[in-house]
Amino acid sequence: MAVDVRDYVKRCLTCAKFGTVIRSQTSARVVVSEPMELLGIDFIGPFPSFSGVRKKWILIAVDYFSRYIWTEAVERSDSDTVINFLKNAIFDKFGLPIGVYMDPGHHFGEKTRNFAESCGTLWNNSPVAAKRAVGMIEKSVDILQRVLKKITPDQKLWPERLSKATLEVNKREIAHLAYSPSEIFLGFNPSGPLEIKYKTDRRQSLGEVMKGNLGNVLPEDDEHADYVINFIAKRIDDRKLILGRSNYYKDKAAQRHDLGIRGQNEYSPGELVMLYDHKQAGTKLRPTWRGPFVIVGFGGDMGKSYKLRQINGTPIPLTLSWRLTKEI
Repeated sequence: MAVDVRDYVKRCLTCAKFGTVIRSQTSARVVVSEPMELLGIDFIGPFPSFSGVRKKWILIAVDYFSRYIWTEAVERSDSDTVINFLKNAIFDKFGLPIGVYMDPGHHFGEKTRNFAESCGTLWNNSPVAAKRAVGMIEKSVDILQRVLKKITPDQKLWPERLSKATLEVNKREIAHLAYSPSEIFLGFNPSGPLEIKYKTDRRQSLGEVMKGNLGNVLPEDDEHADYVINFIAKRIDDRKLILGRSNYYKDKAAQRHDLGIRGQNEYSPGELVMLYDHKQAGTKLRPTWRGPFVIVGFGGDMGKSYKLRQINGTPIPLTLSWRLTKEI
């Protein structure tokens, strides 16, 4: 009886369409050990139209090691905008990363790839609908939007408030790392209005000295060299600590993720399956899966993809990975 009930529920078409996404891949941890090794990039928008406001999008990039972000309010979401942003905001100021990772949008196409590769940077598009693959940039987008909403009571002023929102995101402490993105990437936290109003002892004492003889503030060459060496040594120690903490929490997250992994389904011709609909999956009140479809047979030599057809016999021209299917 219990088996019959389970099979009946399993074959409920409405339940199948609105079922949750099934995890089928183990977590692949991205290992970066220094800033500017790997960047992620994405567009946010389009934003609502306001009179006198030409900007419609935010272009955002994040450094995978430090979580440090760069942003720019832009008018268009195209390849030229991406190239100008990368060149002027990042490459010319902070050097060339080893790789850049992004979703497969049209604005991250062949033209941007050619530009990046001409600079010696790897240009990697994530697979379609692979949310975990671009999780770092998506998390940064979410945090930036929440901060921007809080500091922008008048919505049409969002382009003017973007720089401040970016500063605040970069100054926030990342709990499991115990440092902010600015501290990890730059080596210090930039001062903001709060630090000006409530001065630290260091800032207050240094300010008093500066009012007098500036020569009392500037150290001699040997003393300055000692300060620099100690600063760099502390940064090296901090980087090792941050890397260790980051890897620890990535391993923990991977273990939790992998607990729900399903093995590969092996289908026979004639079986019915549902197909994951990545376009509708993130839309409210819309089904996550569509179908059912009929298995025709294997679609490749590796036994990991299938050819499908409609119930009415119409063939589907694409070869689809088993990871995008579930049995019904």
